[in-house]
Amino acid sequence: MVRSRALITGASKRVGGAMIEDLAKKGFNLIIHYNNSQDDALDLQRRVIEDYQVECDVICGDLTENKNIQDFADRVFDKYNDIDLLVNNASIFTKSSLGDFNLDEFDRIFNIHLKAAIILSLKMKVGNIINVLDKNITRYKTQYFSYLIAKKSLAEFTKIAALQLAPKIRVNAIAPGCVLYNDVDLSNKKQMDEILSRTPLQKSGNINNFLQGMNYLLDNDYVNGEILFIDGGDCLNNVY
Repeated sequence: MVRSRALITGASKRVGGAMIEDLAKKGFNLIIHYNNSQDDALDLQRRVIEDYQVECDVICGDLTENKNIQDFADRVFDKYNDIDLLVNNASIFTKSSLGDFNLDEFDRIFNIHLKAAIILSLKMKVGNIINVLDKNITRYKTQYFSYLIAKKSLAEFTKIAALQLAPKIRVNAIAPGCVLYNDVDLSNKKQMDEILSRTPLQKSGNINNFLQGMNYLLDNDYVNGEILFIDGGDCLNNVY
């Protein structure tokens, strides 16, 4: 049996780790990308190999550094020529504003969210690409200026790539809301409760909601260029 092979960036834990385990259940061979979380990545690798008898490699790369992105892409795709699922999930999330614009920080954030996604996507030959966005791409008021601009740009890249890489590759995106609410630090609970109170469904999602979205995009072979919001309708509430 020929198995599909998936590369997921930022895959050592949280959403990335959940995607790895879900795809392992489905028989995918896997490549876990990580930067700093080596112990988490190796532990995840061990679990999926033992539990699901799939191939699973672990490859390190700092995608915030411009010079490292092409090197990482070359290393991965030179080693594996059968990758047919790419999930651009790696992310950093830091506060910033237009007024205190910092070019170095801006470059780091754009590198990991946009440049890495573009370079890795161009290495794909067939299959699926899923970009992980943020439900806040519909908003303009933010305390995370560089992050939001990068995610908005990734959303536009999703549509451009869906057009230009078809028909051999489908490109879609998921824009999650509070799917990991139960994992947040208790010090943020009041703030999170305020956000959820403004969400139309007035509740958090969970990681299974996210995985259901991922599997929908993989299973429905007539979906291309779609941005799937999994946020309880919060993207509609763009007044803050």
